[in-house]
Amino acid sequence: MKITNLEKKYGDKIIFNKVNLDLNKGDKVALLGQNGTGKTTLFKCLDGDEFFDGEINFEGNLAVMEQEKIFDKIDLTFEDYLEQKKQVIQDKISKLEEQMGLPEVYENEKRYHKVLREHEILCSRTKESKEIEKQKNILTSLGYDIEILKKPIINLSGGQKTALRLTECLSKEADVLLLDEPTNHLDFHSISWLESKIKESNQTIIIVSHDRYFIDEIVNVVVEIENKNLIKYNTNYSKYLKEREHHRELLRKKHESIESKRDRLLESAKEKHKWAHKNGHKGMRITADRLERDANSLPETIDPETLEDRYIFSCRNGIPTGKIVFEIKNLSKSYDRNIFHNLNINIDKNDRICILGENGVGKTTLLKVMTGLIDADSGTIRKSESINIGYFDQEGENLPKNKKVVDYFLDVNDTMADHQIANLAKKFGLDHDLPKKIIKTLSGGEKARLQLMALFSGGYNVLVLDEPTNHLDLELREALEEALKKFTGAIIFVSHDRYFINRVATKIVKLKHNEIKEMDGNYSDNF
Repeated sequence: MKITNLEKKYGDKIIFNKVNLDLNKGDKVALLGQNGTGKTTLFKCLDGDEFFDGEINFEGNLAVMEQEKIFDKIDLTFEDYLEQKKQVIQDKISKLEEQMGLPEVYENEKRYHKVLREHEILCSRTKESKEIEKQKNILTSLGYDIEILKKPIINLSGGQKTALRLTECLSKEADVLLLDEPTNHLDFHSISWLESKIKESNQTIIIVSHDRYFIDEIVNVVVEIENKNLIKYNTNYSKYLKEREHHRELLRKKHESIESKRDRLLESAKEKHKWAHKNGHKGMRITADRLERDANSLPETIDPETLEDRYIFSCRNGIPTGKIVFEIKNLSKSYDRNIFHNLNINIDKNDRICILGENGVGKTTLLKVMTGLIDADSGTIRKSESINIGYFDQEGENLPKNKKVVDYFLDVNDTMADHQIANLAKKFGLDHDLPKKIIKTLSGGEKARLQLMALFSGGYNVLVLDEPTNHLDLELREALEEALKKFTGAIIFVSHDRYFINRVATKIVKLKHNEIKEMDGNYSDNF
């Protein structure tokens, strides 16, 4: 794939400014960038959904995985959805063909070539087979029942929807695949199958994902959107982080050197202007003007501060607990079925424990019993006398939905004033007017960040976290990990984010219905 001088803007807002990128056939690419920098826009340019200036060329056919936020709301069966989508693409093709017949298009070589290329990209999305057997095989491999093909998409679970989004894309067997958050809501089995599928493929695959372990396992190229440009790193995610620091250090040195030279030239020009004005010296004025022109002609550089991590926060530690934080004996819980039975585990103040297990084994239920939100049927939990638990609920159900943010924060920490809450919100990438908002009006991502703000300012000595990285972008996940490393209390968490597990957990507890298996170390050491 080759992108040449790609330009894209919405009104006066420039998204890409003469972008160039070369990818080899078979490259597995992670597309990274802060929210709003253009990841979705680039996908839409690549698949023909957005007009652009410049060139995008690739061999063969292209298939794109539907965006999650669009797919979630579809009130059609999968089969009907595919037919509707095919018709939408065909309608776009017909409109482009009409344009080709207009004199103002075919008599303008540049414009005609642009319309022709967009037509070719859209046509590439209609050529692949959509055999039902391929879809069934993919769904089965992902661990899902093929009956979901017949159900309205809007009524399916998050994992089922992701499986169908993948099925649509993978069943086409195109030469180029665009995958948008392909691991969202999938369990470890499904993700493992997808990793193997991608590794074995000779297709060119571009992936937008917040699953760092997943992209670390499969990609050989990282492309980061930076300052309306595409920066290419020929490496996986972990090595990219190191190379990015080197890249930014070079930018920093270049910026400092050029700005220092600019300052020197302008200062010299200022002095010579004063001297020329005082003494009426024409030659000195000409020299001063030349120095100003030289200063203004120096190249513009990227200020590295604009590239630094946006999230800078730390966790307020509470008073230390006793050595044993939780002593759990013979704990059992059931609803319409047995969830877990006779569980036994001790958790001490230095533990950072990740609880793993298949869906339905009671991971969230166990966390809620530990925090006192629900009662166990039998067994005992002895807690440290000085324990003060901060709980993160993955659904945000513990938040008082009808309260203003400021009132919620006063319940958590009554020493914080409005401006302090606003400043804290900024550190988490939220609007300064957050304190005035009603909690129920916040998005899932805003609620997640609000909970983290409360946890990190509440002075807790034990953190219990249920899927804390859901809804968070990559930079915020990295900042969260760094903050948790400095937390002095115990951490017990449930997560499907394997990269997060590796960086935070010192112990893994694998939960089954009737037993707990404890393992030292991180995810990579045990699975």
